[in-house]
Amino acid sequence: MFVIHYFIMSENQYFRAGTGTIIYNDQNEILLFQRANKAEVWQLQQGGMDTGEAVEETLARELFEETSLTLEDMEKVTLYPTWLYYEYPDSIKAHMKDPNSLGQIHRWYFLKLKPGTAIDVSKAKDKEFTNSKWSTFEDLLARADILKHAVYTELYHYFKTNILK
Repeated sequence: MFVIHYFIMSENQYFRAGTGTIIYNDQNEILLFQRANKAEVWQLQQGGMDTGEAVEETLARELFEETSLTLEDMEKVTLYPTWLYYEYPDSIKAHMKDPNSLGQIHRWYFLKLKPGTAIDVSKAKDKEFTNSKWSTFEDLLARADILKHAVYTELYHYFKTNILK
């Protein structure tokens, strides 16, 4: 059965734009980050664009601010071909400061970490994450919040067919 959703948006409703990363290593593991405000949540790194900022600037800034890693720590950078979005459910929208925010939309990057690069989120400027760990996409999908599950699933399929060639 197919369900079609129609979204009628006024001119002031929006999806917050940003970037996200899938950091991976030579063993094809991905780096997950534990949220500071929700210790049970492990996720991929992502962050919002500032006004007037280019996507590549957001990528470098958010990566460094949240993980203390830089693009120079990466051996390879691969851009996912399209923007991916998720919409907030009504239960989240009801508690948001801005009721016009419908969700988030990101440009995703697959970043292959150079071997031997140290990862220490305690050195990050923003204290969004308290810990990091190497894991698998399968593990992430098994634990993923329903909000991000479809996006993570799409990234997983791309990873398997285009990154792991």
